[in-house]
Amino acid sequence: MVTFIPNLRTTKEAANDVVQAYVDTPNFVYSDWLKADDNAPIGTVGDKKEVGIVGAGPAGCCAAYELRRCGYNVILFNDSKDHNGGRLYSKHFMKNGAKTNDIAEMGAMRFPPTEEVLYHYFSRFGIETDETFPDPGKEPTWVSFQGKGVVWMDPETPPTKDFNIVSNGFRALTQNGITDHNGETVLQSPGWFKQRLRLSANNSSFRNQVITQWQAYINEFENDSWYSGLRKIFSKNAEWSIPGKEEWTDMDFTRFGALGIGSGGFGPLYNIGFLYIFRLLTNALETDQQFVRAGISTLCDEFVSLFEQAGGIYYDRLHVDEVKYDERQGRPYVTFGSEKKYFDAVIVATNTRAMEMGLRLSQYPPVGQAPNATVVTAPVAEAINRTHVISSTKLFLRTRKFWRIPGNIQGCKYPRNLLSDTKVPQVYTLEYDDNTDPSSSGVVLLTYTWEDDAVKTQALSAVDRYHLFVETVREITADSPFPDYADQLKPFTGNLDQDLQSIDWQSTDNQFGAFTLARPGQDPFVNTMFKDFTRASYGVTNTGKIFIAGDCVSWTGGWAEGALQTGLNAASAVINVLGGEQKIAKNPSNALAQPFYNYFPL
Repeated sequence: MVTFIPNLRTTKEAANDVVQAYVDTPNFVYSDWLKADDNAPIGTVGDKKEVGIVGAGPAGCCAAYELRRCGYNVILFNDSKDHNGGRLYSKHFMKNGAKTNDIAEMGAMRFPPTEEVLYHYFSRFGIETDETFPDPGKEPTWVSFQGKGVVWMDPETPPTKDFNIVSNGFRALTQNGITDHNGETVLQSPGWFKQRLRLSANNSSFRNQVITQWQAYINEFENDSWYSGLRKIFSKNAEWSIPGKEEWTDMDFTRFGALGIGSGGFGPLYNIGFLYIFRLLTNALETDQQFVRAGISTLCDEFVSLFEQAGGIYYDRLHVDEVKYDERQGRPYVTFGSEKKYFDAVIVATNTRAMEMGLRLSQYPPVGQAPNATVVTAPVAEAINRTHVISSTKLFLRTRKFWRIPGNIQGCKYPRNLLSDTKVPQVYTLEYDDNTDPSSSGVVLLTYTWEDDAVKTQALSAVDRYHLFVETVREITADSPFPDYADQLKPFTGNLDQDLQSIDWQSTDNQFGAFTLARPGQDPFVNTMFKDFTRASYGVTNTGKIFIAGDCVSWTGGWAEGALQTGLNAASAVINVLGGEQKIAKNPSNALAQPFYNYFPL
């Protein structure tokens, strides 16, 4: 989902060749586990058991699909009004009541090959990806900062010389890590982690190196925001040698906040934890991002279709009111409308805001009741309630492919993208077919913003935003070689109601927010949520029969990979707690139970 990380490496990787451990779980590769035994089910069950799964995003759909393959009776609840997939949400523009090839990807949009579980399922289901996403700089991009603009056409160089310092510094940090004043490496680079994470799961030497180095980052930056961590690294009083050799001024931090190194500003995320952003680099989630021309919703559509074909029960467009545990029966139950349904185990696969505000999963026990009256453990309840979830907004326009009109910018009249420090931080022109006729329809993503930038426009209707953004585009392109750019941003059919799609995840029914981006000091909360499923490995009853999943309880909030990993974790836990048998000895329930790191450094 996140699009602010620049493509810092250009080496292309074959998606199916990526075998990727992640920095917080360096001893386990999910796709290796899934492929073992020739893609056999992840486990078996003796007695028939019934499992309820609340939430039909990628975590819930994946868990339902895999548990049904194991032989469990599974009911999957989806309370969305119009789609499967949660925040994997591909909304097609319509023509005469039928879907067109034009898609508004309301949630996740680009996918790096290091999302190895995601690509495993892409391969299994025959879902094709495409490398032609118009990343800034890779395709002609108009970059406007403080009223001055330039056409940028080389992602390997800064858009203007004013960005040299931040570009050289950030590239040096990501490529070389942090060194002391004698040139000795103190903290390793994301590239170093990437190399060793490819080997760490089956190599104890590399795994120990990864753990030692990531613990060093935790010790140094756990309580830093992205902004304060960068200040430590790039200020004149830096403890280490400044990457790129030049300190960043206040204006450099303003540039980096507005436009990054030219491919998307970090300003709205300056208050997020340093480690939560930096681990996206160590896990190579910024590299070689691809998109799904058929729409990413096809993944969950495939999960649901195969799940139902195998006998799974799918309750579509049905709102779940609560998930509780019945002490007398020793079983959890789900209520919806006037009905109550008991299960042998339940997986709640929603975002944490929905767990807290909608399902009231993390309420503290009433006065006088025992602590086990809570649905989840007290530490998990605290983590659900306290971990930061960001706001996110998107606005799409279906229009003609004006960017295909012939001209002088790499053969075209208009650039593919706009980036600016205004109310319109980024504009992308998107194509989901091979038609290059300028009169054919395409999609413009007029804005994709987070945090304050998302909240500040929320009081405006989608139509009002559209008019505001078009006028802003007119202002930032007034002195460009294409001053009529804003005039091209017209609805394809002439009807905005048909050609405009928008979403505010923070005010969408039953969502309450987009995805987790933990703030400084919140990694312990994330660790508590992510590891909660391992309770099933050591015989815990009561809440051991209720598990949480979703990208918000993972180390990669905002990425499909995090959702899929936690869905698989919960499925593995269900097999354990219901007396089933795991496919192979090394599975998430036992491999990930051990503590790798101390997230409470002094």
